[in-house]
Amino acid sequence: MLAVNPSGVLFSIGAPAWTHTALNVISGLTILVATWFSLRAIRKLGVRNLFSPMAMLGVRIASVVVAFVALNAVTVGSVSAYLDDHILELEVWQPEGMVEFSRAAGMMGFLAYSQHIEAAERDNFLEYQPSEPPPAWEDVQAAVGKIINLDALSPALSPNIVIVHAESIFDPNDVLNLEFPVENPLFYSDIHYFR
Repeated sequence: MLAVNPSGVLFSIGAPAWTHTALNVISGLTILVATWFSLRAIRKLGVRNLFSPMAMLGVRIASVVVAFVALNAVTVGSVSAYLDDHILELEVWQPEGMVEFSRAAGMMGFLAYSQHIEAAERDNFLEYQPSEPPPAWEDVQAAVGKIINLDALSPALSPNIVIVHAESIFDPNDVLNLEFPVENPLFYSDIHYFR
């Protein structure tokens, strides 16, 4: 994950903004220094003398990459199979379930599976066309009122904007074959805004 998206890792650990700039500067300097040393070695040894050691280095690097890709694929496959077999008891739609899943999969397994999910192809949400009309304003207010005390909000206090982020929220009772219902304060049977 660090190799593919280092900036994302910095964001996830809450690193300050200057570290992102430093990362770009260090990456650029590393490329420049590596290029300079490579050109100097070619000039000093000549292309013919350099080709044989470079070819061996290339074979070694390729072998390591192939082994790493194969190990990653096996890890992702085994973690995915474990998740499929234990999806109901882990309850990964709850924070506690994700913690249990990470402990069961181990650090490397959890990171490899997370990177696999992150790199998966997604639908383009900009092209999404809802098949049903949006909920009425009264329904939205009623749904928000279940989570936020609207009476305590004062128009005199700024900012007075409340954002309810509903992306990736779903009621597992609607979509999963569960042995018993999951009770979550986000979902209510009389309001269908979040479903």
